[in-house]
Amino acid sequence: MRYLIFTLLLSFTFSECNDLNATQCESNSDCEWIEDIEWGNCGDYNSGWACDNAHENCYWDLCYGGSYGSWSHCCRGGSFQTDNGYCQENSNPPPTCSEMNALQCSSNASCEWVEDIDYGNCGSIGNPTTCEDVGCNWSCGFYHGSCAGCCYYECDGGSYQIDNSYCQENCTTQTCYDMNAAQCGTNENCQWIEEEWFDCDDFSASSGACNQYSEYGCHWDCSDYGWYCDCDGPEFQINEAHCEPNDPTQCSQLNENYCNHPEYGEGCNWTENIEWGFCENINPVWQNGGHVCDDETTNSDNCYVDNCIDENGQSSICCSGENYTICDNSYCEESDYIQGDLNGDSILNVLDVIIIIDIILNQESNDLADINGDGIVNVLDVVELVDIIINT
Repeated sequence: MRYLIFTLLLSFTFSECNDLNATQCESNSDCEWIEDIEWGNCGDYNSGWACDNAHENCYWDLCYGGSYGSWSHCCRGGSFQTDNGYCQENSNPPPTCSEMNALQCSSNASCEWVEDIDYGNCGSIGNPTTCEDVGCNWSCGFYHGSCAGCCYYECDGGSYQIDNSYCQENCTTQTCYDMNAAQCGTNENCQWIEEEWFDCDDFSASSGACNQYSEYGCHWDCSDYGWYCDCDGPEFQINEAHCEPNDPTQCSQLNENYCNHPEYGEGCNWTENIEWGFCENINPVWQNGGHVCDDETTNSDNCYVDNCIDENGQSSICCSGENYTICDNSYCEESDYIQGDLNGDSILNVLDVIIIIDIILNQESNDLADINGDGIVNVLDVVELVDIIINT
């Protein structure tokens, strides 16, 4: 199912409205599907040519019932319908996030789909209206003898679920690296990179690729002829399909991993701007026969029902759990400093090497000294800093 949705998203992203089928069109907020159904009956066509060209189900055949009960030809195939529906540019203003369906929401980087599904059991419902509203059956459970035909009614039908999922504005900043195919295709700053697959058997002796990709299992096989060797091995994947920025040198296009990376994020700084949620601030609500703790505005909370003791020693139902992210607007920006420039003179030289060694010996911490971005300042950072200085 995920692959199907991915394929649909990818296909309509790069197409004009008139190139889209019904499913793709309905999933694209810039397009609208126009229904145009034509109905007909094969029996209405009186010539072989007209019959054969009317519809794929129609065919010219011998029929009994001509003049004086003789055989004649007629068009068989029964009734049919021809779908002439088409997709066109949407003349209405684009929908807001709250008006989008799941596919539309997933293709828009400024929106996010919030899963909100209620589960329950029909047997716990005692109201006939509610019972039928959720898809259960209000029926006679068993008869009792107080009167003729009297019975106790109950809600039957096993378990049920109600999908209250919705689309809302995405308050979390997304970079190209965070986008799916549809989102990537509609962003002028991003490009979609397809996955790359190779087969060792396809490499020729003169290409050098067999040795180049030996780590993936490619190897020379001389067993077939003895005097001739060919490349043998499995199919393998070099990279997975992904979205990346057109210009990875722009700090604003980098996510946290690349912003802090010495190769991509030189001259960049990651600034955290996170709105946190706290489980203890959520009030438990009664739902489907039990208490639940859920922040309905986000999918990121993992709060649970707990027993808490207040300041007076009284026990009560409460919500507990780790803090969770409500909105992450952290971003990568141009940096006023140079990674490794520990003395602030805007030059990387031996003086910075001395300072970083002193930081390591004194077991101190300094973000500027973490040259390789692994969160630890050690001899590996010294080696990398020296290498940068030598090659600059």
